[in-house]
Amino acid sequence: GNGAWNAAEIFSFGTGGVPQFDATGQMTTGRSRHTATLLTDGPHQAKVLFIGGHHQPDAATAELFTPGATPATGAFTSTGARLSYPRAAHTATPLANGQVAVVGGYGPYEGPGHPVIAAIEMFEAITHPVTGAVTNWFVGAGMSRIARSDHTATAGSVIVANGSGRAGSSGSTVEIFEPADAAALSITTSTLPDGN
Repeated sequence: GNGAWNAAEIFSFGTGGVPQFDATGQMTTGRSRHTATLLTDGPHQAKVLFIGGHHQPDAATAELFTPGATPATGAFTSTGARLSYPRAAHTATPLANGQVAVVGGYGPYEGPGHPVIAAIEMFEAITHPVTGAVTNWFVGAGMSRIARSDHTATAGSVIVANGSGRAGSSGSTVEIFEPADAAALSITTSTLPDGN
């Protein structure tokens, strides 16, 4: 269903290589159909960024998970940043410059269904050079040519493929997003001849 929970667990291989799940801190808000992106650069290095998803009361939020010395000591904190377009079933892809590209997804229910989103947003985090305080925000980065949700995205140049669109399936299309600068992407769209 569309239930949103704030419980979180960490997967690991325990004693003798046996897979196990261990409870960790709770998310600041319940989520489902959100993204979880490992940040490998910048002020939030080695943290996991959770963006959007179905949750109450607001689908425009993001939070960070900081691992602890043990699974039980992991903690979630709000980023304070807000998406311009609340979304679920989107992708959040880390870029080499430390930003995270948030592409597609669908918005809140507007009967008779959820609107599919074409807007692209970038998550950024900047450390103040004097105070050391970190500021997080989302900045608009253009529109994809094909609105889609439930798609895939690959890092590097962000390659977005397939998914569902406004008129059903977005078919066998691929879009390549090249970060041009902090607030824009260059977009190329292609149709795959064999649908793969």
